[in-house]
Amino acid sequence: ELYKAYQAGTLHLRSFYLTLVFGFGTAFALPLILAGCLVKERVPYEDRRSAFSAATFVKPLRVRAFRQLLILYICQAVTLDIVSAEVGYYAYYVVPGMDPTVFLGAFLGVQLLAFPVLNAVVNKVSKTKIYRFGLPLSIVGSLCIAFYPAGFPAIGVYALTFLTALGFAGAQTMCWIIFPDVVDIGELGLGERNIGSFSGVMTFVRKSSYALASLMMGIAMSAAGFVVPPETGALPAQPAAVVTSFRLFM
Repeated sequence: ELYKAYQAGTLHLRSFYLTLVFGFGTAFALPLILAGCLVKERVPYEDRRSAFSAATFVKPLRVRAFRQLLILYICQAVTLDIVSAEVGYYAYYVVPGMDPTVFLGAFLGVQLLAFPVLNAVVNKVSKTKIYRFGLPLSIVGSLCIAFYPAGFPAIGVYALTFLTALGFAGAQTMCWIIFPDVVDIGELGLGERNIGSFSGVMTFVRKSSYALASLMMGIAMSAAGFVVPPETGALPAQPAAVVTSFRLFM
């Protein structure tokens, strides 16, 4: 509805962004703040304060298993981040009529459907095998989406998205399931259990990688000749090189 109001000219671009930042930002941040303030530890812990140290923050990188997990995590997370950032352009300029909300909803829906299955087999099959098992399917699906003919019905993209998400489900789910095992390995190697540093490094590297990937996407779009849409009115046609870049991002 916000985007429709922006397209109709009843909502200024600045108001559109402020609503997104403070509206959705508050909705996402408030539960985390409440959890931090209200949730109590279930096990005894040493009640002492320690100052922040960069050395302590990056100490998990000394653990080989954690570095490997970090690579697995970044590969799947940034892949999905790039697709999420690019799908709107794909829907407007590559396959007109496709709904980006349905596209992303398919990914989330498949994760919900796949989780019970993955949860049932995780204690019987190697977690790294589950991570990579469906990736060939996701690679084929993403290639088909990337080169999907512009004049074909959008429902074909949705079907391919479902198959891609199905192949991607193991990779998306497994990283945080592997995480406790890696923390245990880190405790053996480092002599201390610092879960906050491990999760903090994962989050920091993921955000930094996404920021870098977004910058590179913007540079590539600009180099291809992307025409910036006006604040109101119809979307401009994009050069063929820009449309090709959208396909290659996918």
